[in-house]
Order: sequence, then structure tokens, then C-alpha cells
Amino acid sequence: MPTVSVTSSTGSDATVRAFGDDIGRIVKLKTVSLGRSYETSPTPPVLGFFNNMIVTGVTGTFIAGDTVTGAGGASGTIVSFDSDRGLLRVKSVTGSFVIDETLTSSTSGTCTLKKLDISTATVNVVSVADTDGEFISERGKLSETTMRVQDSLYYQDYSYVIKVGQSIARWRDAFKKTMHTSGFYFTGQVDIESRITVTASGPVKGVTSGIEETPLLSIVNTLFTTVFGRRLGTNSDGSTLRVGANLGVNVDVSNTFEDPFAAGTRDVTATREDLEIDYLSRSRNIIVDSSGVRHDVRSGYAYGGPRYGSLNKYANTVFGITNSGSGANTFQNLNDLRIEGTKTALDGSIVPIFLLTSNEVGKRLKMKYAFPCEIVSNKELFSNTLTNFDNTNITFDDTTA
Repeated sequence: MPTVSVTSSTGSDATVRAFGDDIGRIVKLKTVSLGRSYETSPTPPVLGFFNNMIVTGVTGTFIAGDTVTGAGGASGTIVSFDSDRGLLRVKSVTGSFVIDETLTSSTSGTCTLKKLDISTATVNVVSVADTDGEFISERGKLSETTMRVQDSLYYQDYSYVIKVGQSIARWRDAFKKTMHTSGFYFTGQVDIESRITVTASGPVKGVTSGIEETPLLSIVNTLFTTVFGRRLGTNSDGSTLRVGANLGVNVDVSNTFEDPFAAGTRDVTATREDLEIDYLSRSRNIIVDSSGVRHDVRSGYAYGGPRYGSLNKYANTVFGITNSGSGANTFQNLNDLRIEGTKTALDGSIVPIFLLTSNEVGKRLKMKYAFPCEIVSNKELFSNTLTNFDNTNITFDDTTA
């Protein structure tokens, strides 16, 4: 609704209000939800609209949500109030407001009603309703990106374009034999990013002025003065990462070219994942001889019978050299022992008695020396008196007990 200002030479403080039959007029109705409340009575529902009122003589306030009451008893809920235009919008009206009556708000605001046209509408309850029409899919919309006009070749779902800087005639056969997917259609497109032709010689000398210029070379120099480094290096090759490695370096190519990057620097760092190896290793059985030589003994152990570790227990037992016929221990007997079965340089050597009886590995090596022993048995008595098998009076035949 427009705002009108009044300029008068005979008065002041004039206020112009809109007035006419179109105030509050409903231009068009549209049913948004067809079939809503279909289960209710087939009686056509009553449609309620906002009442747009033109009021004057406004005092106090008219706040949205408050109740406004007419002098004749009609009432409604304030939707909005435009004080500049004197437009009061009311909904949920009960009763009928009357022109020129005084309206009072719940906050004690008052005004005079000058214009009111109440809009009414009726609805037909029918089984089939007409609508304005709407799209039920994306078909037919020119702006829809998911829709395509297909020609079964280039414009279709199973085709693709390969953009390279060479003619398709040079690579079509090789590509079809190696990488092309069966059932698809492909075509090639020559993708030329830039092309510069510098065929004129320079410098160019002006006929009249005599000034020499190199315009084409200046253009080329301007295009290629930024160099981007891509030298690869690692954290352990002695190189250092260049400061601003992702930025280009400006160079002057019109002079003798020089490498713009300092030696020993890199632009890209290659990294690798840490390698972790887990392995299971057997324990080493090491014997160090008197010469300091280490021997890895992997065989020659005794899991039953005499071992060199047994010498400390049984070498000096009661079976000494004084027992007749015992074959008792002597230094000569021990000196005759040799190391065997270790598959090392120790095999065949004289046994180092102290080394093998004090080393945990040496204690487990087998020893070809049986300790003297005596076998005894009980007599034919229920007593502890023993019969010795070295007694010449007892034999192992059936004639002598």
C-alpha cells in the first residue's frame, strides 16, 4: 500500500488514509492440501480471513496477539497494526464490527473504525478436485542437471570423453586394446591449454624514431618468469626443505639462465612408514675356551646317562682307588676323556674339566665315562643283611644259592 504526503498552503498536519472497495479484497484462493479432513461432515467448511480495517484517531497501543473489542460487542485478535497507514489486521473475529464505532485494545488503546470490507469464500465438497498442476518428477525441466538429452552415442550414460593434447588417431587403437571397457563408447577431445608462436626476430627498430624494442620477447619473458620447484628429497639425504616450497620463484630468462633454487634444498619430502620386524630366535649355547674362542654348541647333549655336570657329584665318592676291582677314578682316567658330538672345533680335544663342570652348557654335554657302582641284593632272609656280588662264594647258576 503506497504512502501519500500532503503539501498545503492553508493547513498543516494532514493525514491521508486509503479508502475504497478493494481494501481487504481476496484476489485468489488456492487449495494447498486437497482432501484434508475428508472424514468430517460433507457440509462445506467456513473459511475465515483476516479483517483489514482502516482506523483513525489512534491513541494508546495495539499490540499483536492482544484482543480488540468494538463498542457493539464484536471482538478479535490483533495480527498487526501499521500506524503510518492506519491499517489494523484482526483475525478470529466474533460478531460484526460497525463503521464509525470505537475499538478498544486490551492495552487500553482506542481508535475509530472508518473502513471495513469483510472477505468471504465458499468451498465445494466434491469427489474430484481441479488443481493448478505441478511436476511429479524432474522430467521436462530445462534447468535440471540430472536430465540429459541422449543420442545413444556421445550423450548417454555409458560414454566418456578423453581429453589429451594429441589427436585421437594417435592413441585410439592402443587405448582400446589395453584400457577401454567393453560396452562403453568413448571419444577423444584435443585439450590445448595454451599456444604461443614466436617467429619474429628482434629487436624491432622503428623506421621513423629509430628506437629498438623486443615486444614479443618481453611477452614470453612475462609468461615464464615464475618457476615452481618440485625437487624430491628425504629427511635423511642431507637436503633441507626450501622455505616457501609451495610458492614459485621469479627468474629473469632473458639473461643466461641460472638455477633459481639453492643446492642442497628440496621442495617435496618423500616419507616412508617405519618398518617393524618381529622374529623368534633360539637361544645360543656358547662355550668360550681358554683361548677366548667362542663355540656355538648345538648338539652333543645328554638327556640321560653320565654328563660332565655329574663329575662334581660323583667323582670323589666312596668308590675310590682303594676299593678292589672297582675301576675307580684316577687323573689318568679323566685325562683320557675327549669331547665328542658337538660338531664344533671342540670335538676330539682333551676335556677341560673345570670349564665343562662350571659352565651350564658344558654340564649338559654327554660324557663317555661311567662311574663305578656296586649292585647288592638281600639274602634269603627278612633282614637287612646284604649279599655283595663281588663275593666269590655266590654264583648266578641254579646249583649254588
